[in-house]
Amino acid sequence: MLPGLSIFAPVNRTKRNYTFQSLNKSELHMAHHYILTNCEEVAPWVDKHIKELTETNPRNVEQRHKQQFSEWFKSRVTLLYNSGDERVNDQILGLARGPDARARVYTRYIINGFLFRTEEGEQRRKTQNSGVVVKGDEHTGYIDWFGIIKSIIALDYLGSNEVVLFKCDWFEVPPLGRNQNRGYKKDEYGFINVDMTCLHYKDDPFILGIQAEQVYYAKDVKKPNWATVIRVKPRNLFSMPNIEEEVEDETNLFDDEPYQLNDIPIIHYDMGGTEAGSEDLVGWCRGDIEGLSIDAHDVEAIELDEDHISEDSDIDIEEDDDTYVNDGSMEHCLDEDSDGDEQPML
Repeated sequence: MLPGLSIFAPVNRTKRNYTFQSLNKSELHMAHHYILTNCEEVAPWVDKHIKELTETNPRNVEQRHKQQFSEWFKSRVTLLYNSGDERVNDQILGLARGPDARARVYTRYIINGFLFRTEEGEQRRKTQNSGVVVKGDEHTGYIDWFGIIKSIIALDYLGSNEVVLFKCDWFEVPPLGRNQNRGYKKDEYGFINVDMTCLHYKDDPFILGIQAEQVYYAKDVKKPNWATVIRVKPRNLFSMPNIEEEVEDETNLFDDEPYQLNDIPIIHYDMGGTEAGSEDLVGWCRGDIEGLSIDAHDVEAIELDEDHISEDSDIDIEEDDDTYVNDGSMEHCLDEDSDGDEQPML
């Protein structure tokens, strides 16, 4: 038996907090077509169908392909399966027959290390988890697509397989070869700004859940309709340095890039002012808490208090010079009643 399809995942029976919703014919067709055309194993059939349409009539090939491909694919796969063709297994047959029209609908979903929510599901929350981005490829000029999640659905196929889809509102992106248009701008610092009122691609609202990455939108104060796109890193993903890379001059390592205070390498020195390599040296810089910012006036007041205390201490030492000498060392105190055995007083 051929290996399973890359687009399928086993149905997760442990998930809760979903409702059933029957998709209308148009939504079901758009979702199923997107799944077929984004499945690696179906790519040869996609190319063959487009070639047949082009040879028959080169006009409106893309539109006709969207309308006809799912039925064409179903008939071809069924014929090959019944004839015992090894290229078609049970999963490809189940994919060709289409999903159940009754979808499971979620308001939140964790995938790819991100927690996603629908726009409606976060209305009363202070956090934002409905922003989504899909990375472009060579066919789109590597332009990323930004949107807002409207619904999260899981479609069931034969054989207890499912495909998770996000239905989104998509913002406008510039045409190939440009970095801005009416609803999309990229500034000199590389930040992308989108007009959240310019929605496009309503006839292609779906993406696969496995394609989604998360962003959030910071609204522009001067232009309420515009927002800056901020990318989010997945949970439990850490950017670790490559220890194999050699740095020629460590002193200039942080000159040209922003950094956090706890990212600065701490180098210890001995009393002679040379760098010490001993592991016995103790660093006095705490790394478990954040630093505090102190006003300069407060520092001056503390210094004045310390000077005043220091003067009082000097006077006391001079008056009682025989009792205590501040030479940085401490002697054991001896019991005056002892018989000559020097035992420290407990």
